[in-house]
Amino acid sequence: MKLAAYSLAVSLIATAAAAAPVDLSTWVQDGDGDWELAADNQSVFQDINSRPTTYHNNQALSQGKSLSGTITVSSPPGDDDWIGFVLGYTQGDIGGSNTGIDYLLIDWKGVSQGGWDAGLALSRVTGDIDVSATATNSDPWDHVGDVQFLTRSNVVGSQYGTTGWTAGTTYTFDLEFTASNVKVYIDGILEIDYDGAFADGAFGFYNYSQPNVTYAGITEDVILDPVPLPAGLPLLLAGLGAFGLLRRRARA
Repeated sequence: MKLAAYSLAVSLIATAAAAAPVDLSTWVQDGDGDWELAADNQSVFQDINSRPTTYHNNQALSQGKSLSGTITVSSPPGDDDWIGFVLGYTQGDIGGSNTGIDYLLIDWKGVSQGGWDAGLALSRVTGDIDVSATATNSDPWDHVGDVQFLTRSNVVGSQYGTTGWTAGTTYTFDLEFTASNVKVYIDGILEIDYDGAFADGAFGFYNYSQPNVTYAGITEDVILDPVPLPAGLPLLLAGLGAFGLLRRRARA
């Protein structure tokens, strides 16, 4: 009886949504990068030591969704710069003539260098971050000017706030993006949980001064809001529980 009641409650409280594989052939490149799409359209490889560059889904509406997959840097030791993601991005935000630029940048530095420490960070970008070569005194490197630093990993138990990525290691990532909150998970651990008021736009990948990066196995899902319990459901469950107790006593 309890099992039946529990199953009823679960079915009424939430509806599961299956994550859908993402066909990356519909995505577009921006900035100075060389993004090579795999034949199966399930992964993309960025292979040059470039200025800031993105590869994004070119959609105006990505809020209310999550994006998951893996990220691997296959560079030999010695190249340890920026990998990551953009949220709320618009084609032309890097190197274009867009006005009103406003998107979120999640970047992960391999080692401390040029005045910026290794680790995972969240920033807000409000201008063109195209730079000359891979300058270490630029806004995207120092997180100043048009790149407003917001936070490093800020959750108890997080691991990568001041820890860089390691070449040859495949990391899983999960991003959740709404109009008022961003969550970033690495290997299933919540690293960043940040509230604000965010512009909508595209999901995308981001590289800066870092070659040989593969993003793969990308899936997209809808972030489901909890469904409130019907007003009578708690009483129904309580009644079912009491009925079960009476039956056990009667049998005793």
